[in-house]
Amino acid sequence: MREHRLRVYRNDPDGVEPLPDPNPPRDQDTDSEIGSVIVVGDEIDQGGDGIYSGDSADDSDCENEPGDYPTPKSMEEQANLDVSSESSPAAAPPDPSSEPETSPEPIPSESSSSRAETPSSSSSEPSQRRNRYGRALMTPEEARQSRQQAEQARRNRQRSNFAIQPVFSSFYAGSAHRLHRRDLPPPPRGWKELQKHPNKQEFMQACDQEWETLSNMKILKIIERYKASTKPLPLTWVFTYKFDKHGFLQKFKARICVRGDLQPHSEKETYAATLAARSFRMLMALAARWDLEIRQLDAVNAFPNSELDEEVYVELPDGYKLPNKVGRLLRALYGLRRSPLLWQKLLSSALQELGLQAGLEEPCLFLNDHLIVFFFVDDICYMFRACDQAIADTFRDDLANRFKIRDLGELRWFLGIRVVRDRSKRRLWLCQDSYIESIATRFNLVCARPPAVPIGTQHLVPNADMADQATIHLYQRKIGSILYPAIISRPDIALTAAKLSNFLTNPSPDHMAAANRCIQYLYGSRHLAILFDGLNNTEEKAFRAYTDSSFADDVQDRKSTQGYLLTLFGGPIAWKSGKQLTVTTSSTEAELLALSTAAKEAMAAVRLFRDVRLQLNEDLTIWCDNKQTIRLVKEDMMRMQTALRHVDIHNCWVRQEAKKGSFEVTYLPTNQMPADGLTKALDRGKFEQFVAQLGLTPIPEIEIA
Repeated sequence: MREHRLRVYRNDPDGVEPLPDPNPPRDQDTDSEIGSVIVVGDEIDQGGDGIYSGDSADDSDCENEPGDYPTPKSMEEQANLDVSSESSPAAAPPDPSSEPETSPEPIPSESSSSRAETPSSSSSEPSQRRNRYGRALMTPEEARQSRQQAEQARRNRQRSNFAIQPVFSSFYAGSAHRLHRRDLPPPPRGWKELQKHPNKQEFMQACDQEWETLSNMKILKIIERYKASTKPLPLTWVFTYKFDKHGFLQKFKARICVRGDLQPHSEKETYAATLAARSFRMLMALAARWDLEIRQLDAVNAFPNSELDEEVYVELPDGYKLPNKVGRLLRALYGLRRSPLLWQKLLSSALQELGLQAGLEEPCLFLNDHLIVFFFVDDICYMFRACDQAIADTFRDDLANRFKIRDLGELRWFLGIRVVRDRSKRRLWLCQDSYIESIATRFNLVCARPPAVPIGTQHLVPNADMADQATIHLYQRKIGSILYPAIISRPDIALTAAKLSNFLTNPSPDHMAAANRCIQYLYGSRHLAILFDGLNNTEEKAFRAYTDSSFADDVQDRKSTQGYLLTLFGGPIAWKSGKQLTVTTSSTEAELLALSTAAKEAMAAVRLFRDVRLQLNEDLTIWCDNKQTIRLVKEDMMRMQTALRHVDIHNCWVRQEAKKGSFEVTYLPTNQMPADGLTKALDRGKFEQFVAQLGLTPIPEIEIA
């Protein structure tokens, strides 16, 4: 077996055992806190985040609480248990006089001998039939009343201004129910909508905190309106909730943004690079292979740290306006065209001053002999060996002296991606289960029996009619929600996302049903994750590239579908599925175009490896399942066949790079080709094999729980 080395760490290339963390992070996101109540509101003394922790035994500070607390959906089964009220003295039923419409009828116990007659039963028969489990069978009228009571309970929860509500049930008496994302109304879309929002009070507190923070940073200077040389841009409020990893509410957030869409265009540069998903997955593969420590930092109000290099005037925000006054921005603010670029330049210069060098292929990647630092806007992560803990701490302190940052500890979440690690086995998973749950809930597509494959084998054809604007907008929202996991962590739906994206301007009911099916499949398989196994040395090569195509599979324009897959240490780091730009006249030509695209991406990945000083000590190999294409690339032919003369450019480039030794093309049978599922829809059996070939596995059960 060949030995792979990461040259940035010059001592002990085979890895060392991680140092024990003297301050292990505390998991504050568990939903099993029975002995504490966390309330968000004006009635309590809040901390910096507006969240207060107190004893559940004393909730006298909670004003305007409903008299009857609704039972959450997760406890409905326990509420339906056939247990008499005498057997559970700790769980006293609520007072029926407070809110009779939300008080469920008590279920009689099996020991009860009382019976009531109904029109359909005689006096000698029981009034309620029971199923095999002893539970009473409801009539249609009783079922309708039960649904009305459940709906009323849901409305009561939404009317409450508290982030935590006590819950009474037959099992948990006096416990605290933390609001989940599904229990909350949508956040307000502006200041006007905030005035009628159920959580107005909490969002107003967030507004005060945001305005106070920006005022302390001296982000703008208040001047007389007549002194503004240009038309002031309006400021807008953006409201949102912040949830923990389980989807429970942590706090309410408010942010002031500039209407940058109204800002006049100028000749100044506005493009700001962000970390590529391919680079992030590659770095996670390195962390798994060499058991690297990963720490995460969050830059608080990142953009206002940059000084503005242009003259911009703004209106004062709603709720803080002054008569005949406007503001002149002194620092960058969220929403301005140049704010992301100014922040990126400021952060990059600070990292260079701390002794790190920027990568050539990835502008958001910096490293030296001890650290690898990468960032996505204001989310900053750094990787290091356990033996370099002191150097990493010094770097963190130096960065904190330049910006206000929060140390989030070990990397567990990055851009909605859950990072799960098994340090003893050097395994690392990337999962988006929380994001998938949110989109399934948003579109009401949570189902008990999800489909086994994301798309059927039937062909989708363009819509013969014209869809209305509401349908088009809804379809585009669904496809946009599908694309994010398809690009980040779910290559198994890459083909589905590519196919459905062809109908964004005029979707049909069949297209909408296919989009719903894909979201339902994602929800059913939401715990599937990319796995990087650092100790799996069964494969001959650490970096592998696969390419495939499906000839003329589009029945409308007869263009072919192509796909490629790049893997590192057993996990996918790059993939793509899409339609070729030109029509090909043979399967060999389609395979040649796909091979050309895959070769370019593989060579770019090798250059990225050099940026992080990764030496694989192996030749680049690309696997293809078309022998004729391989023959055209490898063999010395004096003359092209007549049918392939028009593909001379692609053939010559691939042949040129193959002869130079940039890569080698090798044959792989179709039934063993992992890229096959990126070019055509598969039945259930082949699709399950495709998922296994991609290296997608469920995250550990302890993390799911």
